[in-house]
Amino acid sequence: MDVRIILQLVIIKAKRNPMKRLLITLALFLSVQQFSRAQYVGASITFQNFYDELSPYGSWVQSPQYGYVWAPNVGRNFVPYSSNGYWANTAYGWTWVSSYRWGWAPFHYGRWVYDDWYGWLWVPGYEWGPGWVTWGSYGGNYGWAPLGPGINISINFGWRPPSPVWWTFVPCQYFGSINWYSRRTPTPRVVNNVTIINNRYSRPRNSNTWFTGPTVREVERVTGGRVRTYEVNNVSRPNQDRISNDRLNIYRPSVSQNNNNSRPERPRNVQTMDNLRPVNRLPARDPSHSVDNSRPTRPAVENPGNNTRPSTPSRPAVTPSQPVRPSSPVSPSRPTRPTVEPSRSTRPAQPARQTNPPKRQGSGSNRPTRPTRG
Repeated sequence: MDVRIILQLVIIKAKRNPMKRLLITLALFLSVQQFSRAQYVGASITFQNFYDELSPYGSWVQSPQYGYVWAPNVGRNFVPYSSNGYWANTAYGWTWVSSYRWGWAPFHYGRWVYDDWYGWLWVPGYEWGPGWVTWGSYGGNYGWAPLGPGINISINFGWRPPSPVWWTFVPCQYFGSINWYSRRTPTPRVVNNVTIINNRYSRPRNSNTWFTGPTVREVERVTGGRVRTYEVNNVSRPNQDRISNDRLNIYRPSVSQNNNNSRPERPRNVQTMDNLRPVNRLPARDPSHSVDNSRPTRPAVENPGNNTRPSTPSRPAVTPSQPVRPSSPVSPSRPTRPTVEPSRSTRPAQPARQTNPPKRQGSGSNRPTRPTRG
């Protein structure tokens, strides 16, 4: 039965008691609001929404292995979950809050894959998650890396990224701080040295599972601060993802398959892999139109950095009190520019100055004679 009909019947029966009628009306009004919100959470989109919404910010490419993949227009040093965003704790675990206008999709659906020639490519997926990454620790640092295509958390337990370039590391005591990006540390050269954090979250009545990263208790212990937990509030448009009044507004509709055979799902403009720009031709920085700098950054941990001791007794990769700031967001081991010394080959050599020159005697027989002009 329609909720509005029930509301009218209750009001008619309770009209003899105004106070009772007011309380019942208020309770039913709140129930209607919750019902509307539940209806929106169940709202569904298809891959066609991905194709249309992300086209202004990148190129769709036909991949022989993964089908349609998306190459974002970003800076050449881009790494997923490593810039223009931060981790915020919610009921779903550590949730990535992105400042990219397109961040609602590639950081919460699908998988990322890295190509040495083309850079990072996004493969669309059906399941929403707070952040499709694997977590690890190494030498007093927390790290995370995007999950690759075909990785099922229930099956591929303890999966490791194939290359160190996938990882992002930050000292444990600065995890969740507002300036975590400037605290990043170089990644280890051998990924097997990373200890995988296999904490998982399983949604009730759903097979959807993801890694949650370090526990709140552990983060509070190593940071010396208090972890703030934000309430998730569902919004109706992608560009509303942000934190406001201790609530994380996020766009997370369900994704379903399109059963309409009259209009197959495909991007309007598709490039071939041969025509896609290589990663070395990307700009040095992200295009300004793809980042929304008006979205405020909120720390996930209040007063982090009070505990300067590393979380593990092993030798840290970087001294916690003096973190190394890499010169490049992605390649911390990028060689520094050598100091150029001026050439001395064209300058004539000068004789060494004598500390105690001999005294003149006589008419100066020891003085050198001036050459005679010819």
